[in-house]
Amino acid sequence: MAYTAHTSCNKNNFILSVEVTAGNVHDSIAFDKIYEKTVEKFPEVRMVTMDAGYKTPWICKKIIDDGRMPSLPYKRPMGKKNFFYPNEYVYDEFYNCVVCPNNPH
Repeated sequence: MAYTAHTSCNKNNFILSVEVTAGNVHDSIAFDKIYEKTVEKFPEVRMVTMDAGYKTPWICKKIIDDGRMPSLPYKRPMGKKNFFYPNEYVYDEFYNCVVCPNNPH
């Protein structure tokens, strides 16, 4: 069985806390435990920087609600090649429908 070690570090890369999970546990699932352990020991934390695996609305809301600032990397939209992105669809108020970019008429 594989394991993953989720760590929180300070700006000097000193490890503040560790949470070990099974390898198939997504980063966003492990976040709550590692975050709570870290801010309990180090309440002066003001900015939380994470990789893209932790970029979820729940995590951002939790950090902001705690009075801290999330710092997350840009993540390219995921999807299959030759498929349309959600922002390419247009809402037609008159017909109360969404128009596909492939059929603009």
